[in-house]
Amino acid sequence: MASRWSVCTVYVLCVCIIGRYLFLNAVANQLRYPNSHTHYFSCTLLYLFAEANSEAIQEQITRVLLERLIVNRPHPWGLLVTFIELIKNPQFKFWHHEFVHCAPEIEKYVLPRNVKCAFVFVAQVMHRFTDLLWSALAK
Repeated sequence: MASRWSVCTVYVLCVCIIGRYLFLNAVANQLRYPNSHTHYFSCTLLYLFAEANSEAIQEQITRVLLERLIVNRPHPWGLLVTFIELIKNPQFKFWHHEFVHCAPEIEKYVLPRNVKCAFVFVAQVMHRFTDLLWSALAK
């Protein structure tokens, strides 16, 4: 376990459901424009999703992200990048979780037919931009 995420992991695992929801909301509020701050909190959410020991935690993370994506646009850049990474990266096995398929509305919202191409295009553009941004920040 990475030491910088150990506090977040312990907090998410040990706190009650409401406290976890509030914590995840606070983390999601930091997903804004491209910078190292957004990158840190995006990685934190993705790490918590990957390392979660129960589907309840993964479902809560998904809920927090979807609550922000359901509202009218514009959506913050960091929120889009984090959610697209979550659903596209096979490491997270997002589509294998039971909570994704329990209600047809979730699946309809996440990948509606007319938006699939837009998601792919946005993901590709954001991935390229993110690579350029982080290589520039590393210098």
